[in-house]
Amino acid sequence: MRYHKGGPGLVDRTRTFALRVIRFYSTLPHEVVAQIMGKQLLRSAMSVGAQYREAQRAKSIADVVSKCEGSLQELEESAYWFELIEASGTSTNASI
Repeated sequence: MRYHKGGPGLVDRTRTFALRVIRFYSTLPHEVVAQIMGKQLLRSAMSVGAQYREAQRAKSIADVVSKCEGSLQELEESAYWFELIEASGTSTNASI
């Protein structure tokens, strides 16, 4: 059951977000701490779009809400990892 219609929306934007995070991760130093934070960021960022896509095929409104909420939680986690990476000086990438 699809609840959202229209042109390029969150499905495309969440895929673009995940691809940008993948590219960002590849710029991180190969130090252990940087890689651990980067992998956590990768997991949460890629989960945003996956959960949103699951919501598109949900069987009920409650299921849509639950999956979209999970997607938002992953987005918040991604923001947390970005903040830690920036605050720790792990990345010199200005595009954080």
